[in-house]
Amino acid sequence: MSSTEETTKAPGDAQSGEALESGTYEILKGRLAKHSDELKRRLALLNAARKEVFGSIENTLLGSERILTDHNCIPRDMIAVGDRFIFGYNVHMGLKTSVDLGDVFSIYEFRERKFNLLSLDILGDAKFTEDFQDLYKYYKNTSFAKFTVIGPFLYMIFRVGRHVSDIKTFKWLMEDDAITYVDNRSDHEVVYPSQQDFIWTRATRDDHRAGVHPHISIMDRVFVETVGGDLTIKVEDNTETGRGIYAEPVDNKDQTLDDAETYYTAIGNIIILKIRPFQEKDFRYFVFNEKMQRVLRLDSLEQSGILLPDNQGLIFPNGYYLQSGEYKTFDLDLGQMIFAHRLSSTNGEDHLYTFHNLETGVYLLLSYNIIAHGVETPVVCSGYSHFETGEMVLFKAEEEPKKNHVIQIWQTPYVGKDYVATKESDSLLFKIGNKEIVRCMAECQAIINLIAKDESYSSLYVDIAKSALYILDTYFWLDKKEGGEIRSVIQEIRETATLTVAEFEKVVRIRRATADQIGQVSERTEKLIKKIVYSTFSEMSEYVDALSELRVLRGEIISLKELRYTDLTSIDAMEKQVREQSEVLSGKCVEFLLDPKGLDPYKARVAEHTRAIDGVDRSSVGKEVAQKLAGVSRDLDLLIEIVSNLKIDDPTKSTEIIDTISTIYSTVNQAKSRLTNRLKELQSSEGTAEFNSQLKLLNQSSVNYLDVADSPEKCEEYLTKLMVHVEELEGKFADFDDFLPKLTQKREELFEAFESRKLALMEKRNKRAASLFGAAERILKGVKNALGRFESVSEINGYIASNIMVEKVRDVAEQLVALGDSVKADEVESQLKSIREEAVRQLKDRQELFVDGADVIRFGNHSFSVNTHQLDLSVVQKEGGLYFHLTGTDFWQPFDDPEINDLHDVWELESPAESPVVYKAEYLAWMLLRELPPGIAGKELLEAVRAAMTARYQEGYTKGVHDEDATKILAKLLDMRASIDLLTYPPAARALATLYWHLTEDVQGRELLGSRLKHLNHIVRVYEGSGAVDAFTGMVRESLTRFATQFPLFDSAYIDAAAAYLTREIMRGDAFIISSEAEEIYKAFNDSLREKRADRTFRETLESLKGDMAGALILVREWITAWNLSAGAAVEEAFLEETAVLLLLGNYEESR
Repeated sequence: MSSTEETTKAPGDAQSGEALESGTYEILKGRLAKHSDELKRRLALLNAARKEVFGSIENTLLGSERILTDHNCIPRDMIAVGDRFIFGYNVHMGLKTSVDLGDVFSIYEFRERKFNLLSLDILGDAKFTEDFQDLYKYYKNTSFAKFTVIGPFLYMIFRVGRHVSDIKTFKWLMEDDAITYVDNRSDHEVVYPSQQDFIWTRATRDDHRAGVHPHISIMDRVFVETVGGDLTIKVEDNTETGRGIYAEPVDNKDQTLDDAETYYTAIGNIIILKIRPFQEKDFRYFVFNEKMQRVLRLDSLEQSGILLPDNQGLIFPNGYYLQSGEYKTFDLDLGQMIFAHRLSSTNGEDHLYTFHNLETGVYLLLSYNIIAHGVETPVVCSGYSHFETGEMVLFKAEEEPKKNHVIQIWQTPYVGKDYVATKESDSLLFKIGNKEIVRCMAECQAIINLIAKDESYSSLYVDIAKSALYILDTYFWLDKKEGGEIRSVIQEIRETATLTVAEFEKVVRIRRATADQIGQVSERTEKLIKKIVYSTFSEMSEYVDALSELRVLRGEIISLKELRYTDLTSIDAMEKQVREQSEVLSGKCVEFLLDPKGLDPYKARVAEHTRAIDGVDRSSVGKEVAQKLAGVSRDLDLLIEIVSNLKIDDPTKSTEIIDTISTIYSTVNQAKSRLTNRLKELQSSEGTAEFNSQLKLLNQSSVNYLDVADSPEKCEEYLTKLMVHVEELEGKFADFDDFLPKLTQKREELFEAFESRKLALMEKRNKRAASLFGAAERILKGVKNALGRFESVSEINGYIASNIMVEKVRDVAEQLVALGDSVKADEVESQLKSIREEAVRQLKDRQELFVDGADVIRFGNHSFSVNTHQLDLSVVQKEGGLYFHLTGTDFWQPFDDPEINDLHDVWELESPAESPVVYKAEYLAWMLLRELPPGIAGKELLEAVRAAMTARYQEGYTKGVHDEDATKILAKLLDMRASIDLLTYPPAARALATLYWHLTEDVQGRELLGSRLKHLNHIVRVYEGSGAVDAFTGMVRESLTRFATQFPLFDSAYIDAAAAYLTREIMRGDAFIISSEAEEIYKAFNDSLREKRADRTFRETLESLKGDMAGALILVREWITAWNLSAGAAVEEAFLEETAVLLLLGNYEESR
């Protein structure tokens, strides 16, 4: 019912108010229309500025050119390769026995909108030419079908049979402007995209609604049925009527609800229905728009249905349907079309959807613009190609073969990824990005479209307000001048739409609410007056109660006058009744009060409640007494007010009545004061005990819930219950300030405990799902290999149906569903299905192509041997060099790499663990020496060697030989390592440790560390496995790292070894071990100094550099290096480092 119709029914002032209401709505609606026009204007300015910055490319026909072919032919398809394109066609060969490449393909250069014929060099691959000629040779009805690009590959598709799926393909690799022939065995790779971007859900018995006119509930949003002779779609869940918003007849008039097949899917406010009534061959497709409450039959969805960008709707071979209810269909009779390709412009504004008829080769190009929310004029052609600059060439084949072919040239916005058309890179719009601007404009245009809709669109103004709010929250730049300053108009649209929502439904809603309130008050008025008229009052409280009820009721009646669309006549009549009854009852009340015993009941009530205070032993009892005293106070207040308003002719009587009431009132106040003090005492002790009890209960509940919470969902459920309990306790003990901090702490503890439990459960579930999925993949690999060995489809089906491993895969899928990971479960089932289909397809290919076993293939009367082994690339030594070799072929290519050739000596080595000079057991012993602990020997050592040998199986060790030999070698090496003591550490590491210990500035820290390490030595002697050594080594490492930073003369790689050495050296004393090599160098160097009479000079030099120890060490190194060179000793540099520290510190004797 419209607001205009409602105004004709309201009388008097209500009618004018309703008319005003209707006017308000119209004013708001007109205001929205003005805002919409202003938004259009600003969007036009923004679009112009956007095109200034980013450039603009429209779909434009630039012209037409003609190309000539050598033969009369029917063009079939074309494909761009760089700035060239391959033109494919079919020629009637007549008496010609062979087909050449030029009979099917021509290549043209596209330059400056002209076409220049080129040679077929890019198709000149010898293998392709051979395969091409064999195809036409062995398949009588071969014809070129189309080009297809999938990823980086180009597929030339030829039809070789009656059905469109009878194809052979040639596969090429596309690289920039060139193509490289791959093979002719890729027919299975030619697949088309999914034809429907949504998943159908079948309605089940659970969706049935029984009744006189039963129907099927589709998500409780729409209802369908095919009974009663027609297919009906309803929007109300009402089985009492068979009427709906859409109906059409069915073939079988006597079918039941179960007989029809019903599928559905929901996309926003669109619900797509797929229904096949009983005994009918074809499905019927419908689109139901929940907002518009309208149904459209669209059988084109059977071919394909693709989602538009930003969930704007659907596109199909002959049109599109939008969420707003707008749709458009094109009257094109193109036969069975499939969705082939989707292409988007770089700015996201335009989207090209390509549909293809495999039988006729016709393409349908639909270019959808997300700003305009529509498709431009559809383009029908027989073939097309896009170039980097966005130019598109296309042709329309004619039925008769001809040499002269017209090629149209279009400019489109679908440019290549490297195409740049930006002019102003420093503007704000450039920084925002073209795609975001386009998205914003599209959403603004959606608001404009909504404003233009009529009121039949459900929640129209709610949707407008929501869309406006989303735009305001999403795009920060709307208030910028460069952005068109559209924020203000969007804000006004939102505010106006919000107001309109309320005004749109307010008339009906308010009048219905007003009528309900008047009816309720009228009913109560009638009942109260009847009650008072027929009652006999014997106590003052009865008068007070009745007068109080009349007073409240009169206030409600007066309030009714403030309601909109109210009935003032009825309200006035009710108020008059109540007023007259109050006057009559007041007169009777005065007469009762003048009786000396009239107020005795109040005195008795106060005395009773006062005596009850002495017996209050619990706060709950005290609250009951308090409520009773409060009731007496209210009655006395009302009594005083009534007496004050009564007409009493004798003032002395009025004063007497009021004085008596005041005396009673003072007694009530005294009782209240006593009760308040008593309650404070009781609540303090009871509250503490109850709180502790509740807290204990809460703790027990939390422990129990944690035990039974075996899933993340249960963790959430139980945590919510506990949080509600905590909130109840906070409300209950709000008066106790000491309890609130404890409850806050308990809330945090509960949250942390359950969150930890939830995270642990989620991690466990995810690990389990990942483990199951991995197991399924491994099983599927085995199933795939097994299926490849079968020789019939029956064997494959039998294996799939009964094999225990296949059942295990299905069981894994069920377990994944139980774990809530339906995505992985679907993937496992999909892989199993794909493996079965692939096995059947490969088996059929083998049976059709292979004869006389699996190694012979026949083309016509010719048989060819086939290598069925997998092609693997290997490197083989041959004729004194290395060659690349494809196994199973005669392909050999020399390996020419200088770095590899320099390693000629190791080409013959079969294992990384052995060489002509190193025995495997020696290598194994060397590898294990660094890992084995001290003291290991005998059988234990042999077991350790064998364990390590097992882990290094790829190095080719022989049990009983290499393990025995390595054990013998290790026994000697371990004895040697034990005898050389701490000399196992590198000389440079020992030198660094010695230098740190004697030169560190932290003397106190050094002494403390030394004392601790000596005490640690006692512990280690008693308990060898103590881990304290590692802890102290870490402390020493930190000190050494700081020292090495201040004294950067040693490689930082030695810090770890130096820390380990120093820890163990100080544990056993202050003397530092030196190697025999360093000792010999030390002596030889000093002898040389004395021989050359330079020892005094050397010492004076060191004395002069005492303040620069780093410089002194460098100088000592130079002295020793010079001695080494002059003496020709060829000593290792590491021992020179150790000797240099000895000379610098002068502690040879104490170190030795």
